[in-house]
Amino acid sequence: MSTISSLNTLVKSSVVSTDYLLVARTSPTGNNKFVLQDLFPSVNTVGTSSESLVINITDKNTINFKGIKSLSNLLTVATSSNNITLQVNPANIDLSTCNNTTSAFLSSVSLTTNVTGTLPVANGGTGATTLAINSLIVGNGSAALSALGAATNGQIPIGRTGLGPILGTLTAGSNITVTNGVGTITIAATVSTASANFNVNGYNIYGATWISGDGSNEGININSSGRVFIGATTPGTTFHTGDLNINQDIYLNGTTPQVIQGSNVIAPSSLSLIAASATAANAGGTLYLRGGNSVGINQGGSVIFNAGNHDGTGSSGDFEFFGNNASAVSQRILTLKGTSRYVGITNASPSAPLDIKQDDSAANIPVLELEQLDTGESFINFVGTSGAASANSVSSSTAILGNKVGAIQIKVNGVARWIRLYDSAE
Repeated sequence: MSTISSLNTLVKSSVVSTDYLLVARTSPTGNNKFVLQDLFPSVNTVGTSSESLVINITDKNTINFKGIKSLSNLLTVATSSNNITLQVNPANIDLSTCNNTTSAFLSSVSLTTNVTGTLPVANGGTGATTLAINSLIVGNGSAALSALGAATNGQIPIGRTGLGPILGTLTAGSNITVTNGVGTITIAATVSTASANFNVNGYNIYGATWISGDGSNEGININSSGRVFIGATTPGTTFHTGDLNINQDIYLNGTTPQVIQGSNVIAPSSLSLIAASATAANAGGTLYLRGGNSVGINQGGSVIFNAGNHDGTGSSGDFEFFGNNASAVSQRILTLKGTSRYVGITNASPSAPLDIKQDDSAANIPVLELEQLDTGESFINFVGTSGAASANSVSSSTAILGNKVGAIQIKVNGVARWIRLYDSAE
């Protein structure tokens, strides 16, 4: 039999189910054995669907527990008097992440029964027990809201730098009319003066009496039909007999060529320049066409008449002058042919470069009247090919052999005289 001192050392980690302890019982008497490993602890989690506090048991009797910690600052974990304490931190709760539908934490406060006194602005209230009827409300920091009072027709809050707004109405400036109504403010412009460029941006301006330089009845006047009158220095009665009416003079820039021209169209109409006709017993207005005056030794400006050109298949335009006979009937008195350089007087179809025709038998007037008042100059100067024979246009022949074939009556200082005609100069 071995003694205790000679027994082998049994490490607890080596204990198996065949290791026993001897147990002596006094009553009833007898010896028993106890399974050694039954003395080591075992841990069991009895909660349903709960988290176990024990990780495991090592070395037969070392129980390993889990630690307790908070995942965020919403919960504080501490030890107090050997107790593990858990504390919720309300200040760290973000209500925007909460589901008020299920928690209903906002509906749990009754402003009637749960709030005492006046709810201040800092807590979402007004800080005031009453506010004036129909008054506009003004914030005042953390202090109670204040009331501007009820606005009258046209009043609106008007701001003041560093101060609270006040109720006031709009002030009409130059050319502006402000009309205050029930819930309305009507602003109308009546432009009489302007201090800057006026850009209507494609909109029409209508109803104006005068567009003037000094505010008087002068400048541009447009009637209800769109006809324009232009006149300076209070022109008096305006007239709108055409689309454009000028009271006095039209001046063009003389330093560059100027043109007054009708627009090009398929079937052009005529362009007329007509002086004013008398409306009472007075002479009609005279129409002047005059070139510009020169300075020094330079030539005065010419007056050039140029008939319309043609495209090669037609003919040039003529120069035609008309007058009125004793019966006030318009008739042609001069035609200058643009194609052949012929001159016809009362002859629509002249047959020579100078074709003069007098066909008014009712009037006792000569067909041609030449007036020469310069005593130092000849009456008529014939220039041509000169010689003694009829072959020359100006003959120096003194022969009287030619037959008399007629005579031409002329008047010298009102007295009738005759010029004999011969069939030959010889």
